[in-house]
Amino acid sequence: MEALIADRERVIEVVRPIESRVGAPAAATCYVDHSPPVVTEAEPGMKRIRGEGRPGKRLRRELERLRRGSDA
Repeated sequence: MEALIADRERVIEVVRPIESRVGAPAAATCYVDHSPPVVTEAEPGMKRIRGEGRPGKRLRRELERLRRGSDA
């Protein structure tokens, strides 16, 4: 079975069908995941970490310097 879930290609092989509702560990034994690995590309520049709050003065200046460098 192939599906596109959350912009990711998933390829699942059902090994054993389930007749009734079971827990996640038991369900995981009933299929084999052949999905390609997730490829994450790092964006150039500095990355702000979510939940860190407002960037400090030094970081704001570095971010501004990066923005000016990419515009020119």
